Amino acid sequence: MVKRRLNINEVEPRVWVNYFRSLFDRNIAGGTIFETQLWGPPYIEELHRDFTEQEIKDCLCRTKRSKATGIDGLLAKIWKTFGAKEERLEILENLFNKIRIHEVYPEDWKMAIVCPLYKSEGRRRDPGNYREIFLLPAQSKVFSNVLAGGLRDWLTDKRMVSKFQLGFVKNKRTIDNIFVIKTTVDKYLREKRGRIYWCFVDLKKVFDSVNREALWYKRRKKGISEDLVDCIRLMYDGIQSGVKCGDDLIREAVDHRVGIRQGCSLSPYLFNAFIDDIMDEVGNGNNHAPTIAKFWIPGQLFADNLALGAFTDLGLQMGIGTIVACCSKWNLKCNLENKK
Repeated sequence: MVKRRLNINEVEPRVWVNYFRSLFDRNIAGGTIFETQLWGPPYIEELHRDFTEQEIKDCLCRTKRSKATGIDGLLAKIWKTFGAKEERLEILENLFNKIRIHEVYPEDWKMAIVCPLYKSEGRRRDPGNYREIFLLPAQSKVFSNVLAGGLRDWLTDKRMVSKFQLGFVKNKRTIDNIFVIKTTVDKYLREKRGRIYWCFVDLKKVFDSVNREALWYKRRKKGISEDLVDCIRLMYDGIQSGVKCGDDLIREAVDHRVGIRQGCSLSPYLFNAFIDDIMDEVGNGNNHAPTIAKFWIPGQLFADNLALGAFTDLGLQMGIGTIVACCSKWNLKCNLENKK
């Protein structure tokens, strides 16, 4: 059986540029509200420190040699070879720490190649039926991997990610969400006249819709050190991308004012910080959530999608109303047409 080659040239280059500009190069409301609110807990000392040679070495060891190249054309294996000797690791250590301390992020690292990948459903001529993947310069990926490693370990050790979120979490799988949902179904349907409702809600283009000012606010609210937040913010200030259409790269750059980059190792942890408090909003004042062994379960987060649980139809309607309100507050789009 011969499979049809996925050819993104079915979408015209000009259409791609206009589409990505409408997606990323736009202003969203609500940016000033976060400047007047108080920050959360004191800054965490574990994250307020310099990078170490060992962190960089471990990161290079985990880097795959066959990763696609970014705009610089450098393969990941070049950096793996470069960091194989201790004196070269020291060069990278000094470079990365200077970037963080002096708050100067290389402009060349901010340019990415965006590759649209067809989702295997819908019309091929509709850009909305493609998922965008960002190919970043090799050096910037090493830097973001080091940042992500420390942030991931701290979030895991301190249990700073919502207990309802199992996507993008170390040693957890979203299939466990299904197990939790099935357990509630089995429990409530065994009862006489028992009922249980689960509503699966699709958040549309959520990675591309993240309000960054809200993201920085939520990062600080969790107690992330100011210099780390500023470092991540520098990585996103003024980022651009060129669209790869088939084998050709469209040189006309697209500015990115909103969203986080899919393909960057930092993005899953940034995203979780942005969305993982949504279940607290859903459960606030809602006494209709199912329980397992006295554990309250208002819903489940599947990375960038979610499920709402209730044992009454009123509770489910309350949950849906809260989700709609949260999406309006944080500038997200709740695709209610795809709810199940």
